[in-house]
Amino acid sequence: MHKLGRTSSTGGAAIASSSEAIARLTDGQNERFWTDEAGPQALRNAFITFLGACGDIAASERDTLRSFGRNVDQAIEDFAALEQATGDELKALRESMGDPSVYTSPTPTPSTSPSGAPAGGSAPSPDPATTDGTNGAPTQEAQTEF
Repeated sequence: MHKLGRTSSTGGAAIASSSEAIARLTDGQNERFWTDEAGPQALRNAFITFLGACGDIAASERDTLRSFGRNVDQAIEDFAALEQATGDELKALRESMGDPSVYTSPTPTPSTSPSGAPAGGSAPSPDPATTDGTNGAPTQEAQTEF
């Protein structure tokens, strides 16, 4: 079990133990242990009411802590499932792509041919009116020849 679940289980057990102790204290407030006088009987009744309120608070806290523990457990399960599904999808995608070296292209290196023209291109045109002077492509001002 994960750490948070253990913490909530321990906390829940402590609250349950406190709740049981409160119930035993409440049950122990028997009339025969108190005098018949009005003051002690009023104190007894107030003490029983106080212990009842403490018991209700402990029960509410126990329920809240149990709910929190269940929510944490569910969130962890959901996260683990999502993580597994994402890993499976990435694995399937990687496998569908095949050999990754096929998809990498070599880094181009600038080189020139022995004639002085860039490799794979043509020599620059000396007329800037017809080409841009770098790769032989016409510029906006270039005149079309028919």
